[in-house]
Amino acid sequence: MFHKISRLENLTLSHAPPCVKPADTLAPKLNLRADPGPRPLQLRRHRAAQSPDPGAAFRSPSRLLNYPTRRPFPVSTSPKTSSRSSPDTPSDTDGVVRTSNFIRQAIDSDLAAGTYALRRWAGRPATADQHANGAIDPAEIRTRFPPEPNGYLHIGHAKSICLNFGLAIDYAGRCHMRFDDTNPVKEDQEYVDSILETVKWLGFGWDKDETGTAGAAHSAESNLYYASDYFEHFYRFAEYLVQAGHAYVDSQTADQIREHRGTLTEAGTNSRFRDRPAAESLTLLREMRAGSQPEGSHVLRARIDMGSPNINLRDPILYRIRHAHHHRTGDAWAIYPMYDYAHPLSDALENITHSLCTLEFEDHRPFYDWILERVAEGGFFQRPLPRQIEFARLNMTYTVTSKRKLQELVQSKSVDGWDDPRMPTLVGLRRRGYTPASIRLFCER
Repeated sequence: MFHKISRLENLTLSHAPPCVKPADTLAPKLNLRADPGPRPLQLRRHRAAQSPDPGAAFRSPSRLLNYPTRRPFPVSTSPKTSSRSSPDTPSDTDGVVRTSNFIRQAIDSDLAAGTYALRRWAGRPATADQHANGAIDPAEIRTRFPPEPNGYLHIGHAKSICLNFGLAIDYAGRCHMRFDDTNPVKEDQEYVDSILETVKWLGFGWDKDETGTAGAAHSAESNLYYASDYFEHFYRFAEYLVQAGHAYVDSQTADQIREHRGTLTEAGTNSRFRDRPAAESLTLLREMRAGSQPEGSHVLRARIDMGSPNINLRDPILYRIRHAHHHRTGDAWAIYPMYDYAHPLSDALENITHSLCTLEFEDHRPFYDWILERVAEGGFFQRPLPRQIEFARLNMTYTVTSKRKLQELVQSKSVDGWDDPRMPTLVGLRRRGYTPASIRLFCER
């Protein structure tokens, strides 16, 4: 059987009868290539010699694989109607039968309850007062794909891309293409350009009047955003948190902060600067922003609970000093927000309804909710607030998907670059001959 399947993967439309599906709709586990070569005629002679019916080899190739051949992503035809009629009945309006999962069930439940029905949208990311002047949000849901521009996308990212953009398509929503560019030391415009090109190559779009090959058009708005565009908002929120008693400037060294943080079995110890007056912290924060304080001298920390069993709630750092050039803002800033601080605030500014992330962020969810609640108390965000939901990341056996380790391979010149065909990056898979449809189908199944 394995021999027959391995030969069957090389069928092409130029040699096969019309009933045979293109190779990129078959199982991606079969190591599909864009140019399979001339073997189909050999396969036809081989199968004809062993079968009383010479056409049997081409009748239903998907039967050999035990699942139906189908198009992986439906295109929504209604701007305000979910493609799922009920939580228990997958849509089959386009011939695609989808299996329900806990994320879809959560979205179905929110839509049925009208949780986000009254949200308003200013036409762009904004605070609550600006959204209040806008119309009812035309998107049923809003998701986002938020990569950090510090490397090229790999096969693990494909699952998140397909999930976030795919759900937005299925539920007549919008998926925002957002760069979480908050670390100027590791980021570069080269990575931004590569990520944008790769997501479009996979078949998804975010620009006004743009239709991706795998999804519907975003006809009313463009949804390409950068966290660096929100730096003024982030800083304004930080000053509010200090004034409200929810944050303070800590002058300990990095080693002291790490030592006093505690362990998974031992509680942390309060910093001696934890009770610093709000006015003094505010003065130091403004000096940090002005660039008059050296790197490592101060950080802004949330005031939560140093005895919390969740180590992410032990007064996490919100801002640190970095005298570094940013690829978008230049030298305008001397302090940069931490990822865990910027990410939930970006979601709220963009009206994100369901913030989907991988399981390593499950322990970060309490802080995600905490920071949104504290800033919302200041009237900056409209309710309901974004909801974080975690899913399992995509791992492949005997495949390295660590961006840091892949970068080491590139920098050490162990490979020819990020697009080396041996690399599990999406540009590498593209160069190796994999098609966008095969990758989408792999992620779907």
